[in-house]
Amino acid sequence: MAKTTPKNRKDDEFKWRNTTWKRAQQWKIWENVGLKPTMSLNDLDLTWADPRVRGLDIIGATESVEMERTIDGASTLTIKIRDPMNTIFSQAAGRYIPKPLTPAQRRARKTQKFKAAEVDEGWQPMLRPELQGQPCEVKLSGARFRLVKVSYSYAEDSATLVFEDLIIYLLKRKQGERRASRRKVTRAQFVLSQLREIKTIRPPFICPELLVRQPIDKASNPASAPPVTSQPTTGGGSSGDGGFSPNAKLYGMDFEGNRYPITGDLRRNCERVMTEMDKQTSVQKARIALVEACNIENHWSNSAVHNDADSEGILQVRVGIHGANATNIEWCVDRFLNGPSWTGAQGGKGAIALAKAFPSWSEGKIAQTIQGSAYPSRYDRTRAGAVELLRQWGGAGGSAEGGASSYDVTYSKAYQFSRNKNESAYTSIQRLASEVNWKFFPVGEAVYFMSEEQLFNRRIRYTFRPGDNAILDLTFDADWGKPVSECTVTVSLDRWGAPPGCVVELQGWEVPDGRWLVTNIRRDWFKPIAEVTLSQPGKAALEPAEEKASRTITTPGGTQSGAGSPDTGNKVADMIAWAKRFTGSYLYGGGHGPLLSSLSVSQNLDCSGSTSLALYKAGMWPAGWTTAHVSGDFVNWGVAGEGEGATVWYNAGHVFTIFRGQFSGRFDTGGPGGGAGPRYRNESRSTAGFMPRHWPGT
Repeated sequence: MAKTTPKNRKDDEFKWRNTTWKRAQQWKIWENVGLKPTMSLNDLDLTWADPRVRGLDIIGATESVEMERTIDGASTLTIKIRDPMNTIFSQAAGRYIPKPLTPAQRRARKTQKFKAAEVDEGWQPMLRPELQGQPCEVKLSGARFRLVKVSYSYAEDSATLVFEDLIIYLLKRKQGERRASRRKVTRAQFVLSQLREIKTIRPPFICPELLVRQPIDKASNPASAPPVTSQPTTGGGSSGDGGFSPNAKLYGMDFEGNRYPITGDLRRNCERVMTEMDKQTSVQKARIALVEACNIENHWSNSAVHNDADSEGILQVRVGIHGANATNIEWCVDRFLNGPSWTGAQGGKGAIALAKAFPSWSEGKIAQTIQGSAYPSRYDRTRAGAVELLRQWGGAGGSAEGGASSYDVTYSKAYQFSRNKNESAYTSIQRLASEVNWKFFPVGEAVYFMSEEQLFNRRIRYTFRPGDNAILDLTFDADWGKPVSECTVTVSLDRWGAPPGCVVELQGWEVPDGRWLVTNIRRDWFKPIAEVTLSQPGKAALEPAEEKASRTITTPGGTQSGAGSPDTGNKVADMIAWAKRFTGSYLYGGGHGPLLSSLSVSQNLDCSGSTSLALYKAGMWPAGWTTAHVSGDFVNWGVAGEGEGATVWYNAGHVFTIFRGQFSGRFDTGGPGGGAGPRYRNESRSTAGFMPRHWPGT
């Protein structure tokens, strides 16, 4: 069979059924494994997986053989044998003597080139043919079953051997954490990636909707998601993984204050940086410094483009000096935060150590000390954009700067397909299947993965009516109060050829009439009859909604305590909406003294009174500040520098707000545009002689 690639992978079942007559016959053999009317012990080929060990001769001691095929788990073969002398697993038995090595093998062993056969995909290399680690197999019409359990009864002098599908046996022994984003792969593709971890066999994978993205539960729709909530707290923060909302629009900021979109690969790089940063630290100053560096160095690109000499990657690391890890995002984040730094300045300390050793340093100075840029002032100019990205991410909180406060935000955490650390591949696949009510089961050497509805819509194999010679008995339980109705049929195998996963139809039986899905077949090896379980399919479930997570975010300079909840949306837009409602005249000293909560936008106010009220209404007023502040006191409001969307400009005698970007205009009591009182104006004005401050994230 040719190697399956995303371009030519369609329906493996169709290809195997129709490519050649020989393959169609092979498929038919797989479907009818264990369903022949007459079976003898000669049909069982019992061997050790290690070819150096002699065959397992237990045919003469066999008491019973039972086979069960199902779509709800592993198909099993159970053999009960008489063993009064306890010789089947005796260490003295001749089968434990390995075959003599060939001269070439003996020479290879002397030169240490000999490699013993491996068991279970290399989990336990066999050095000597001992019982432990030497699996026994049963081969049956091309299908293979591996010994998984042995039980013994002293009173009956009998041993019971249980075999299960080799494919499932191997999947149960594949472990290790794996994850994949639902945005990048389908559920079926993630299941297939785990199946392809098995290298000794490559079973055909039958999944008609391999590349189809399934509909997601409506609960994940942002329109129906609960609003972002907030509970102000003081100090510190909480550590943990954050996440961007799926529909969040992310922007980086260059040194001139211009925004650029973070989409596609840039967004994925940003998520990797944030995820690794959450694992490393909750020191906010170090986190801001790292985001500022990513904003400036390569605009979140992880390309090998050399902006300077042989610099590459998201932090533009010199390959000739620091090696090929320049494009390893996780390695770069670790080096930036923990050191040794690229420049070696300050003893090569990382951002975490620098933030603790020099609390008065700005984040940009920390970034400059590590990166050694020829333009040291550029990092601090992107601070507003860095703080906003961290706010949107959510992640670990921490001590940002003196007087910091924090608040909880709720966000949508991206859904991932996963195999947990101590979970086997088979357990993971079954969990992934049950989440959406799909089935994963082998048929011979092929594997099916599809919903019960898809199985149910396949062609009808047989139609059975009362009096049909194939039906020996029929009992049913059609309870419309249950999610699934079942029907049990005893059939004659010489007239039956529908394996598990097929569809049959009952006609003339009144209540159970209609289509049924074959879910289980159980038979005694020596009897030409079988017990077949038929079921009505359950409805396929939607993909799970994205999880709503809550994180504590540290806000430099304190959180607001005014009207509404913080972070309800875009604070800049909220402030503009409030600014447009002001109708009062200018009054020197107006608005000072009374509580801001008691003031109205129709009152006569001065520049600082109206600015204080507009900020308060938009949720950008520090906790504990209950009244308006005079213009000179705005030195203690927010954080220094221009904001991305709004900047408050102040001096000892006047204060006003300028909005830019998509919010062009200003809120002022004078200057261009005139007016007798505080108003929102489309015209801008000179900022000469004024100092800028902004609210974090705006």
